Amino acid sequence: MKAQAEQCAEECGTAAEAAALAATEVARVYGQDIQAMDDSGLQIASAAAHHE
Repeated sequence: MKAQAEQCAEECGTAAEAAALAATEVARVYGQDIQAMDDSGLQIASAAAHHE
């Protein structure tokens, strides 16, 4: 049981690190998107189907 708990804790730590990295990358790309909108003078940009 202890070995399973240790393995679970390790895997949860790895998952948490991956989630933090993903969030950082999403924020980076979002920032690039906002900068591109600012550079082009756009106020709104969306690829969502309901905006077509």
